[in-house]
Amino acid sequence: MSIFDKEPKLSKITFSEFAYYLIENPQIEQWLDQKIQKAVQQLRSGADTDQVQLRDSQPLAIAAPRVEIREVEKIVEQKVYIEKPVERIVEKSVCPAWATDLAQYAQLLPLIRANAQLSALLLGESASDSAALLYWLSRSGQWSTLEQVWQVLAVQVQRQQSPITSTEQQILEASLTLYNQSISRGAAALHVPNVGQSYDYEQHTRVNHRGESVAEVLLAGLANAQGKLVHCALVQTH
Repeated sequence: MSIFDKEPKLSKITFSEFAYYLIENPQIEQWLDQKIQKAVQQLRSGADTDQVQLRDSQPLAIAAPRVEIREVEKIVEQKVYIEKPVERIVEKSVCPAWATDLAQYAQLLPLIRANAQLSALLLGESASDSAALLYWLSRSGQWSTLEQVWQVLAVQVQRQQSPITSTEQQILEASLTLYNQSISRGAAALHVPNVGQSYDYEQHTRVNHRGESVAEVLLAGLANAQGKLVHCALVQTH
């Protein structure tokens, strides 16, 4: 039985299709190679073990292994490239909060230097602004420093009988803020009486000799971190 008898479908294929099957099937290729080698050996030895008959009415009869035709599903790997915009990171110079505060305090250095007593107390003998600022910061955590600032201003008020200037008020408030930032509990505060309220010797110290009510606040009182009024406010009464 020939290959065409085993596979009826193959009787209708063309020679080129058959050759394609031979190439694609390694078993047929191996089988055909063996047949060719065997035929060459037979011709050399003169043996007549295989008879090959060529007739016009009969096809070439060659015993061959079964040829199976299979459809192979091909899976195509598809790579998808997505264009994604690249975000550019721009680093900006950001000034930390503490550095901003230091800059604000540094602006007060010329104002402190204008007052000899406050300059000696808060800035010492520092030659540069950076050294002066560090000296001020190092002393600002002490209650005694804040108290001395208030006392320097109080002596001036009593002598001149006039309120402290806005610049001196800034220095006092800055010293108060620096002190409060250095303590863990409570906060010192300035006690400012209301104009027109009755005079109270426990809360007020008047610079004149008469009066029953507060006419003007010359210097706010100073309370410690426990809320105790340590220095009464300096006022004028009428």
